[in-house]
Amino acid sequence: MKKMQINIGRLGAMVALLFLYMHNTGAQVTQVDYKIEYNAATCMYDVSLVNIVGTAATTAQRVVRTSHLTLVVPTGSVLGTQVGNEPKNLTSGNGQAWNQPNVLINPESMEGYDLYDFTAPTSNTRYSVITTPELLLFSIPVSTVTCGAGIRLYANGADPNDTDPGMGGGDWSQSFKIGQGNPAPERYHMNEVGSVEPPLPGIINLVPVCTASDLVIDLTAAAGACGGGLSYNWSGPGGYSGSMEDVLIAGATGVNAGEYKVTVTSDNGCTVKDSIVVDEVNCLVLPVVFGQVGATASDCSRTIYWVTYSEQDNRLFRIERSLDGIRYEQVGQLAGKGTVSGRSSYEFTDDEWGISGRIYYRICQEDMNGSKSYSRVVSVTSLCNATEGTGEIIVYPNPAKEYFNIVSAVQGTNIERAEMLDRNGNIIRVWRDMEADRQNLSTGDIKPGIYLVRVTRDDKVFYARITVID
Repeated sequence: MKKMQINIGRLGAMVALLFLYMHNTGAQVTQVDYKIEYNAATCMYDVSLVNIVGTAATTAQRVVRTSHLTLVVPTGSVLGTQVGNEPKNLTSGNGQAWNQPNVLINPESMEGYDLYDFTAPTSNTRYSVITTPELLLFSIPVSTVTCGAGIRLYANGADPNDTDPGMGGGDWSQSFKIGQGNPAPERYHMNEVGSVEPPLPGIINLVPVCTASDLVIDLTAAAGACGGGLSYNWSGPGGYSGSMEDVLIAGATGVNAGEYKVTVTSDNGCTVKDSIVVDEVNCLVLPVVFGQVGATASDCSRTIYWVTYSEQDNRLFRIERSLDGIRYEQVGQLAGKGTVSGRSSYEFTDDEWGISGRIYYRICQEDMNGSKSYSRVVSVTSLCNATEGTGEIIVYPNPAKEYFNIVSAVQGTNIERAEMLDRNGNIIRVWRDMEADRQNLSTGDIKPGIYLVRVTRDDKVFYARITVID
């Protein structure tokens, strides 16, 4: 009887130790996402594992199993040499690059895009301890002329599969397996997307310069991190166009007075736009030389921003708002800088709740003597009271040529209505009574440009940006 009591005591101790061990080591990773994001510090795209459920602390939990990761990039983009981070090589301890066994260029079912399939290196490797939310798998440079647009992760169930035309019968689906089990169970859940746009170029200076009877506009721009070289596209009064950094019009006349617009493009396809108004051909300009004026919307607030390149006796700016583009009311004001030359940036947030639809703004500049001048009018579409759902809908191909698809990322839900809006918030195309979770829509005679797709699904509204090309 005494011996039995000792055995029971030892058994209890072993159970306690086993519980403590399991508590400290954690449960096996059971659900992960893939994520892609541009890293401006390295000028590469970081592809990461986002750990959703569980951890991987023990050796058995960190065993590398066969996994697939597929990138979608616009055709014409060039992938550089990959820098591996996870898993680690057991001999050197360094990050091991993922294998790239399959490449598919511009398939019929995904016209305008290439697919790159990567597989996890399973020989002599092991993942590091996974306890943090994100684990960098590898980084890869992509030479692109689209400023990151269209670079994304393959979407299981939404993108064409191996049996669709031109897909070559290959396995392009996302998959992640790790740890115990033979075969190891699937751990992949979905994709996440960070910012895929490299830093935009910046306009540092934009001023008119008096040179006898000539009109000169001096532009100074910088490509920013990872941007490379710059190109320029000018347009202006009297049919003016130019591709040099500065504007030079010899013997300017009254025809040359007005607004000059410039688009600056970096080698990676990122662009920035600005403008300047030349009031007189002898280079005299308005008391305040307005550069770029714009507006953005986020949830139920709108941000209005503007740039000046010179101010003379400028007392203040009044921010005026209109709901119909005709009647304006003041919603705020900011102090001017008196007399100053060079670039000055301003920003004002209109956070009045409950305003939605297309909203117009302009900036009224007031001098010390009370005289006024106005900026150009800008508009923005406020999505206040609308439900935004990142990842709820998928729009592809993007850019779109002739057609695009809208797919609901939630099975069993129907897309009821879709609308395409231009940058000014105008509805230019409506598709009704669709009642399905996947739609193929024609762009028809829609002009090339950037648009907003507004999708109604189960009485909720979602948005996605799409670019239409020739």
